[in-house]
Amino acid sequence: MISPSAGARRRNAPSTPAGGSHQPSAIPVALLLTAFAVPATAATSLGGWITAEGTWFAEEGAFVGQDYQASAALAAAPELRADWDGGRQQVRVIAFGRIDQRDDERTHADLREASWLYAGQGWEGWLGVRQVFWGVTESRHLVDVVNQVDLVEDVRESAKLGQPMASLALIRDWGGVELHALAGFRERTFPGVEGRLRPAVPIAVDDPIYDADGAARHLGVAARATRRWRELDAGVSVFHGTVRDPRLEAAVVDGALALRPHYDVVDQIGVDVQWTTRFLLLKAEAIQRGGQGAAFAALVAGVEHPWPGIAGTSWDLDLFAEYAWDERGADATTPYQDDLFLAARLRRNDAADTRFTVGGYYDTTFGSVFGVIEAQWRLSSQFTAAVRGLLFLDVPADDVQLSGLARDDQVQVTVTWHF
Repeated sequence: MISPSAGARRRNAPSTPAGGSHQPSAIPVALLLTAFAVPATAATSLGGWITAEGTWFAEEGAFVGQDYQASAALAAAPELRADWDGGRQQVRVIAFGRIDQRDDERTHADLREASWLYAGQGWEGWLGVRQVFWGVTESRHLVDVVNQVDLVEDVRESAKLGQPMASLALIRDWGGVELHALAGFRERTFPGVEGRLRPAVPIAVDDPIYDADGAARHLGVAARATRRWRELDAGVSVFHGTVRDPRLEAAVVDGALALRPHYDVVDQIGVDVQWTTRFLLLKAEAIQRGGQGAAFAALVAGVEHPWPGIAGTSWDLDLFAEYAWDERGADATTPYQDDLFLAARLRRNDAADTRFTVGGYYDTTFGSVFGVIEAQWRLSSQFTAAVRGLLFLDVPADDVQLSGLARDDQVQVTVTWHF
């Protein structure tokens, strides 16, 4: 949903590592390849983070198994890096694990990244499990289709699963081209029956539907070309493979009503544009997708206004306004079919990296209002803290995408040790 912390100017920075279930067979193979690639003379470093998390809900959930108002979790993401050959070669491995008090689907372990990089003159190649980030808008990234979303980690769709792939990037002064051969499809993770932030009807995560059988659904290709013209940055992308956002179809599973994820094989063309002026950043992403029912188009467009040094202080303010539209309307696989997004981020230029964010969506079709309030700061050189509130201020019953979340207003507190 809302992702007010993933700005376009930081779109290539990695987000918090995410986990997931349903490991494809390509992942352990990629891990072995990266392990054998590292010579004994490589410069290695070990780091990562451990997070303690507490969540408090304003009221008990609406469904069976959600009769609680507090939940705790513990997560860790160790990271290993190795560099050699004058920095031209690198191996990076990130593991992830979470233990959640309430939701069995959120208790999981995963390998987010296990990749080998070779940097040549004007080109780079990767092999293994990676995360690729595309897009320029703030509220959501339509063109960002290489990796699967890890929904149990972040309902706002900002967390991702690692994707096994072989990649090649050509780097030029005017922009570049990147090519990806994708192997091993990752199913989207969903909250379990006892988890919060789930639909009214449980999702049958172990009983998906596929349009393609066997190896066909595990293969995909993606490519993106970028170009710079002074203040204008533009990208054109293509994707063919199993769709990352499935349709949810009602069915009877084990004698009970459930929603089965339906994964279609799709073709998608995307365009992303950012024009930087003195006072505004104008952004847009658009896609045309075929294969997921009738062909459709979708668009996200808006502006960002950076305001550095407010009134001569050390505080910077970023203002965002965007509109999201999906031609499928109420049949869309996402809540963002006709939504206005507004957000403000206040950042202080201090050692604590203090920042506050408030943002929200207004659905112009159903009248739903969903908001996020966030604060984060550095406690010391190794510890950070964050507070996040999710507010479902007005969710009509006919908004099927959000109606199951109407009683899930929450405040989440995290303390993270970085090592």
